Formats: sequence, C-alpha cells, structure tokens
Amino acid sequence: MMIVIICTDDAQLEEIARHSIRHHPLVFERKFKVFHNELPQLREDENLFIIAHGAFQGDEGEPVIGDKSAAFYLDGRDCYHNIYAIFPNNYAGAVYVDACESADNSEDMPSFIKTLQYQFYRNGQDIQVYGINGVSSGLIPLPDNPKWQPAEL
Repeated sequence: MMIVIICTDDAQLEEIARHSIRHHPLVFERKFKVFHNELPQLREDENLFIIAHGAFQGDEGEPVIGDKSAAFYLDGRDCYHNIYAIFPNNYAGAVYVDACESADNSEDMPSFIKTLQYQFYRNGQDIQVYGINGVSSGLIPLPDNPKWQPAEL
C-alpha cells in the first residue's frame, strides 16, 4: 500500500510514514511526497493512504487538509487533481485520509472525505474514501481499524 504525504515540509509526517512502514511492512510498502516525487501508478487492489495535517475550513468555505499556518492546503477537488492519474482502470482499492477531523462535518460544512469521494464519483470512479473523526496521532491506522469512517454521499 502506498502512503502519500501532503504536507511535505513537515518532518513529523515523514517520520510517521517511515515508522508505519517499519512497524507494518506487510501493509505499508512505500511512501512519496506529493509535489516532490512523481507518484507511481497504484496496483488495482492497492489502498492509498494520504497523511496530512487536519481538516479545517478553507478560504472558500470548503473543507481542506494541510497546514493552515503555512497557507498550504488542498480541498477535495485539488487533492483529486493531484492524485487521479495514479488510479488504474478497474481500481478496487480504497483511499484513507489520515488527517485530524478529515471525517468530521457540521451543518455548515461537509467532511473533507465526502468532498474527495464526490470527485471520484463525479469522474466515474467507484472508490470508497475513509477518514478520521477527531484527532489522529501516532502511526497510520491499519485498514481494519475502527477509527476509519467511510465517506457517504
């Protein structure tokens, strides 16, 4: 499974990815930094794990993930446009967004994972997206961890 690091200027996220691979080498196989590496194609059954700083409301009122203090963040549309090319036809994996509050929503704002999943569906890709409610810390949760919440359209 591939890990993509969104906040590429944060050594802590790089360390989380490295430790997740070291502790679970049969689950996490490789890591890349978005914008720093050309992202390779996923295998048809390979899950994608995205790690970033937590979700919050962006400038246009949409949920975003990234670093608010550095003014570097992506909404679901921008995230999709930066990763869509790595998904093969007949992709059967899932996308997991390990960012604080990525699955949280409110009356005023949908969750980040919902906006990302909408982009997949909008482009004819039946890909399930999962996220985290509340705070995420430590290693990336394994796919069967109950922390993961599915996006629902």
